Amino acid sequence: MAAMIYTLWDRRVRNALAKQGTAPIQGLDKKKTNKPTTYALQIILTPILILSQIIGDEWHIWLPKPLTSNQKRVLELSGYDERIYIGRGKNTFV
Repeated sequence: MAAMIYTLWDRRVRNALAKQGTAPIQGLDKKKTNKPTTYALQIILTPILILSQIIGDEWHIWLPKPLTSNQKRVLELSGYDERIYIGRGKNTFV
């Protein structure tokens, strides 16, 4: 299952980069690429720090520092934006 998800992620980003007029992303060793490997995508997103805290009966998650432009680009090409790292909700773990 993990290998399938890994492959689908790679395919989604490569297809988005294949669209005419789409600039390449900065891959490994800061080289521009239109065909990044999933390993390279993972390395780009790994440094993202996400904080979470339970306040009363709600949980909160947020980014303590802004994403780099390359990280934002990889998220957008993957079909997401930085809002996936920001939110709050009812704490059902208590």
